[in-house]
Amino acid sequence: MVEGSARVSESKQKIVSGLGVLFGEGDTIEITATEEGIRFFLYAALPLGEPIAWRGPIVMNTQDELKQASKELREGTFIKHSR
Repeated sequence: MVEGSARVSESKQKIVSGLGVLFGEGDTIEITATEEGIRFFLYAALPLGEPIAWRGPIVMNTQDELKQASKELREGTFIKHSR
């Protein structure tokens, strides 16, 4: 969610700006904007069949990889430039 807030599907869970939601399998999703409106990104893809470790903006396969990536992000070495 980039701006605003919304209620998602039958659960009516309120999602506010700055939060993300990971949905499971299904064919449809219902998102209802609150009075303030919303701006959001929706990504869809086939499952990779790999484990997921997720924290903030970083998605890796294991907790150890996630810890290493977080360390590199703090130290400014996360982005590798090709030579």
